Amino acid sequence: YAGSPVGIVNIYQDAAAGTFNCQQFIAETGSQGFRMLSDLRFLNCQIDLLNKGLNMYNGSQSYTLTVHGGRLYRASLNTQGFATLSMGYGAYLDNVTGGDINLTGPALIYQNVSFQNLTLTYEGSINSSAPGTYDLTVHQDLVCYGTISLDSPGDIYLRLYGDLRNYGLIA
Repeated sequence: YAGSPVGIVNIYQDAAAGTFNCQQFIAETGSQGFRMLSDLRFLNCQIDLLNKGLNMYNGSQSYTLTVHGGRLYRASLNTQGFATLSMGYGAYLDNVTGGDINLTGPALIYQNVSFQNLTLTYEGSINSSAPGTYDLTVHQDLVCYGTISLDSPGDIYLRLYGDLRNYGLIA
């Protein structure tokens, strides 16, 4: 890019393309946020959206954001209906807010993580990323098919302001 982007930046990744495997993915200060036009896959990447929004939908289509290794930092995950956040290989969330999220894979929580509604799938687990005490806030409903905080190096305070449907394990 020549210069700083203005407005919403569209991001598209072809399904046949490899994952983004870069050291850092950092938002430009001039952008107003991002819009996913496809599923996005990151491997071992420090994703810093500088507190900007990531629209995980385009029209009626919701997309999957995959973060394996690295971290998702200072991000606001905007959804229209449920979108999927797939975590793995030690990836962690740090200062992330989200709308309605289906969470798959093992996710590590660091600081200030909150969702409007959260569904933790059968393959999903939530643990703290380091020794210490961390908060996971769900403003409405939490549906847990997976595991929350088992064999965790630290403690997670679950702040739930809606209903809990637990079909998994909350330890």
